[in-house]
Amino acid sequence: MGSLRTTKVGEDFYDVFTVFDFDLISTVSGLAPGTFTVTFALNATEVPGFAYTIVEIGTTGNYALVVAGGFPTVGLWTVNVFIGYNESTWQSHVEVREHDIDDVYDAIVGGGIGLESVTLTLQDSANGNVPVPDLLINVYDSTNTVFITFGRTDVSGNLQLSIDPGTYTLRMFKPAYSTPDQSLVVADTGGVTPQAFTLFVESIIISPPPSPDLCRLYGDFVKLDGTPLVAFVVQVKNLYDPTAASGLNTLEGFQQYTTDASGHVEFDIVRETRIRIAFVGTSFSRDITVPDLPVQNLTTVFGQATDNFTVVVP
Repeated sequence: MGSLRTTKVGEDFYDVFTVFDFDLISTVSGLAPGTFTVTFALNATEVPGFAYTIVEIGTTGNYALVVAGGFPTVGLWTVNVFIGYNESTWQSHVEVREHDIDDVYDAIVGGGIGLESVTLTLQDSANGNVPVPDLLINVYDSTNTVFITFGRTDVSGNLQLSIDPGTYTLRMFKPAYSTPDQSLVVADTGGVTPQAFTLFVESIIISPPPSPDLCRLYGDFVKLDGTPLVAFVVQVKNLYDPTAASGLNTLEGFQQYTTDASGHVEFDIVRETRIRIAFVGTSFSRDITVPDLPVQNLTTVFGQATDNFTVVVP
């Protein structure tokens, strides 16, 4: 079996393969790294000396192949993993490019194309006006219909843009923040005078549940255009084994929770419970253990895209 991937030169590469038993159904867990032999080829010519690691994801029989530092040269790379346990070979074809789609997108709409130099500083009005890092800002025209550019604030809450004079609408988003649309008026200085604007958003305090045995999970959902995703359904399934010696749940079978007018949803689950969260209408489903905390954001529980996790099909 194999896969087709694309990646960028010098960017860490990850891929996942599954080892099946001889019945071709059951997965095999606990295989040592020495079970696998990995070879790399560029444009059908073998390239020796590649460093890699293979780590099992939990005890699932799914194994992550990691190439730290990625591939050094553009071209079509082939990765072959020979699995000694069942004498099968997993193959991945990887198209390595100088730039990825994010680079192209940034070059087209990510600033650097306008006349005026603008710095936006985002502060939290509910928390002593501290800077707000990693806040997504989408810039639209004055009618709030034409997308112009975008960016994220840095660790100091700043975002620098190069845009033309005019009136713009800013749509902003960050989980656990109230971010209403704001207007931005950029003066015409002929590109001579840098312009700075201080804008305010408000952090949302998520109250802990009444019982110390519960964790309040919450999330904020937004569309690609920056508007809230209203009436989006999050389904939660109880994976607790009733035959276990201990443990109780507030869930029985399935429960569904719906985002409000701001795209916000929250619900309480017994801490350290094993649950499956699915986004209804999508193929996303994730098994998680509820953290031993009073409050936690769903995106934090899910982790980054490169984390070791298992995606399942309900």
